[in-house]
Amino acid sequence: MKMKVLSGIAQPVLDDLLRDGTRTIELRSANNIMTIFDQKPGDYILLSDKKRDDITRGTNGIIAKIKNKKISMHHISYSTNSIYEERELTIARIKTQTAGLGTIKQIIKQTPQGITTEVKERTEKYSAG
Repeated sequence: MKMKVLSGIAQPVLDDLLRDGTRTIELRSANNIMTIFDQKPGDYILLSDKKRDDITRGTNGIIAKIKNKKISMHHISYSTNSIYEERELTIARIKTQTAGLGTIKQIIKQTPQGITTEVKERTEKYSAG
């Protein structure tokens, strides 16, 4: 199954997704935002706690179906007596539903828009306990 990889997802988030079946994940990493940008509801992604540079053949993760996606810009400003600063922050929120467990069989392509992989679904059961 061909899909992109979201990397660096916190282990408690992955555990919640496996236990509850659905989870909204907030992405702040530029790599993950670029990866999810062209994805749409109904697409499948592999979620991994590994850093992007550590994603290789054999990396395990959770296969999740994207149920909803929202990308937004937050404007932050603050000031003191002598300075005024403004920042913009892009955040992506995706609602996901667990579809299974997977292992990367092959890295197909690595670009700034994400890592595209061939993933083999695993059949064993997972227990968060």
